Amino acid sequence: MISKSPFRVNRFELETSHNLYYLPPDVFPLLEASKSTYLVGSRGTGKTTLMKALSWEEQLSNPFLREQLTGNIATRRYIGLYLRAPTHQSVSFSKWMPAAASHLKAAVFSLYIDLLWLEGLIDAVTTLCHRRLLRFPAAAEYSVTAGVLTKHPELMSLPDHTGKLTLKRFGALLHSRRRELENYAVSNLTVSPADLARLFPLGQIGDLGRSVGAAMESLCREHSTVGKGEPWSFKVCLDEAECLDSLHRLVINTAVRLTGAPVSYVVSYVRPIREMTETLIPNLTLQKADREVLQLDEMYDDKAFMRLAEGVSTVRIQHLSGMKDSTFNTESVLGRLDINALLSGILQASEDPQAQQLLALANELAPRLKTGETGDEEPESNQPPIYQAYIIDRLTLPLPTDASTKERRAQASAELRKRMVAAYLCICSQMNQQVRYAFAEMVLQMSDKCIRDYLDQMHEIFIKAGLEVAAFTTTQVALDIQDSALKSASKKKKEHIPSSGVGSPAETQRIVDALGQLTARLQTTLRDNRGLRSSERGLFVLNTNTGESVLEAVRRLLKEAAEAGFLRIVEEGLDQWQFRVHCSLAAAYGFSYRGAYYSTRLRLPEVVALYQEADSKRRAETIEEIGTALSGDLAPLPLFDVLPPAEGDQ
Repeated sequence: MISKSPFRVNRFELETSHNLYYLPPDVFPLLEASKSTYLVGSRGTGKTTLMKALSWEEQLSNPFLREQLTGNIATRRYIGLYLRAPTHQSVSFSKWMPAAASHLKAAVFSLYIDLLWLEGLIDAVTTLCHRRLLRFPAAAEYSVTAGVLTKHPELMSLPDHTGKLTLKRFGALLHSRRRELENYAVSNLTVSPADLARLFPLGQIGDLGRSVGAAMESLCREHSTVGKGEPWSFKVCLDEAECLDSLHRLVINTAVRLTGAPVSYVVSYVRPIREMTETLIPNLTLQKADREVLQLDEMYDDKAFMRLAEGVSTVRIQHLSGMKDSTFNTESVLGRLDINALLSGILQASEDPQAQQLLALANELAPRLKTGETGDEEPESNQPPIYQAYIIDRLTLPLPTDASTKERRAQASAELRKRMVAAYLCICSQMNQQVRYAFAEMVLQMSDKCIRDYLDQMHEIFIKAGLEVAAFTTTQVALDIQDSALKSASKKKKEHIPSSGVGSPAETQRIVDALGQLTARLQTTLRDNRGLRSSERGLFVLNTNTGESVLEAVRRLLKEAAEAGFLRIVEEGLDQWQFRVHCSLAAAYGFSYRGAYYSTRLRLPEVVALYQEADSKRRAETIEEIGTALSGDLAPLPLFDVLPPAEGDQ
């Protein structure tokens, strides 16, 4: 019987049990530090997992997480308080009191956030007391709560709250005041500013949190059973903060700017926000000294992402198989990239005479290219140099001679490698063959720094391989199985667009589909060898300074598609945007597994036409017209239109 797939993945919030964690050593320690952090990354990059790993509840209850962490909460000396922004009433607070001054609305929302995390902090401290990690007498509790209520008497909603309060009763008081504030907002009750100030402690942004946090830190420091006298810190972890409106984001920025030990913030966004440095205080901005900005999409280079992907896979495989010493290596299972191996299979199976001609040329040039002597980056291959022969023929490049230096050979090889993928795509197009996808590097590149896409692709490969977990980790999967699985994963993601939760599913599907088709066409343009000379086109450039009314709708559509993981916005400037199709969709459309590098300018009316046209036939005609104009691919060329260069030609 085939094992359960260790790669199957749902969003963290949809998992019924969160047993497994892999904490990347180059990211998680930065989140544990005392400084506030903005964690930015597209969906599926692991933001929620990282933030949940900071949570005191998860650290206490999850044995698999404890294995990844050093010491316990008492020795780590921080309490993480996880809040998921969409599950709270931020939308109601945005709509409440529309005519009220912005500073009042900001103070109310700031209080609401403070009440949310302070309620969790009280719960955490009382739980740690029950676990004997903190040991404090009732008198210490009374002292803390009395001090807070003296400073913030508005919290006392009933007469009996003037007496001695334990932490548990104080937590209940915070809960009741938070629910009261929520009810006002949800019911959209009209309350005068004077009444609000009388009913609730509406001080400076974050004032209640800083005040109670300082009192609770003193309690923890003096009554720790481990490291008594050493400071504690509290981390407010606000996930999915992109759902907040602009004013609420400025509230968070201001709280971060004003806060200090023991309170810090970890705030996650799917992309950098427009208000990244602004606060509500004039002439006071957020700087690097106030908070770190960790952009996961940029932090992970290829090697770092590979370590992350394989670390996550290893933890899952160890748990599912019971093989505690096993490690997962993508290259061992999928093999090292060998474009010529893929091309050899394509050409040998083709009945096109041009295929045999190209194979013959590759065999003829093989002794003179000597791929093993051209540098460490050249992948080893037992196949003839097919893509190299194609590039040399198409672009009439000179061949290295026997007298060429090692440096000259390395340079020539580097020039060929730059066009390797472009040649591969053009050959497949010329032979009217589907592009094939396989090998570790393709999977890692098509993941586009998204761990969720990596797991989705590996899940499809695992299922189609039909092996037990132990056998899968030690077997190199056949290329045809990899190709079929990767195309299946890519097509499933493409088909998921209508149900992905984007605001305009039909329009999003049309624009992503059109851009995917255009990218594949641009990258396989044969006329004038454009596909080779400007390889891997499809980085679309759109002017955004036109002032046209439809521009805002276009930007919204592109943003939503990018946040959902179907596009990548590379540049979001005032004058232009640059964007491309997500690499995970490459196998569904037949474009480069690396995505797109060379820019192609689109006009705003073209973008609008691509997503507004609902009739499939007319839309196909529009895509064809735009594709022809962008690529200039008006007529095919014969494969061998020039002779290979003579030896010594320059």
